[in-house]
Amino acid sequence: MSNRLDRVVETLISLGIPRDSLPTSRLEVSPSHIPVDGQRVRAYPAKSMVRLRIWDLDRVDEVLSSALAAGATHVEYLE
Repeated sequence: MSNRLDRVVETLISLGIPRDSLPTSRLEVSPSHIPVDGQRVRAYPAKSMVRLRIWDLDRVDEVLSSALAAGATHVEYLE
């Protein structure tokens, strides 16, 4: 998760968004027990969210497309 988050943040920075404008606003790590071939495999899925405010609305598509291409998997909401 950390590598993917770094790729997304670096991509956003390359688009001219200042690093200090990209705070991590949520980090979740939770245990999960997944049955595989009769064995319980313990995993720890992790999620992180970066909050981003875009003032130039003409760039929303470019920024979201770039973030998704870099590994972001979800857009929580747009205001």
